[in-house]
Amino acid sequence: MLVNFLDYKLKRVGGILVEVDRFFPSTKLCNCCKYKNDSLTLKDRE
Repeated sequence: MLVNFLDYKLKRVGGILVEVDRFFPSTKLCNCCKYKNDSLTLKDRE
């Protein structure tokens, strides 16, 4: 219900909602080049 509400509100002001999979490894990706470093552990991530 929350996602539907956010989607409705964003569409009204011209925005878009991007849903990401729960297990998407975003903390393993470089924010510049999007390289995925699989060797990172939870304690190494910032």
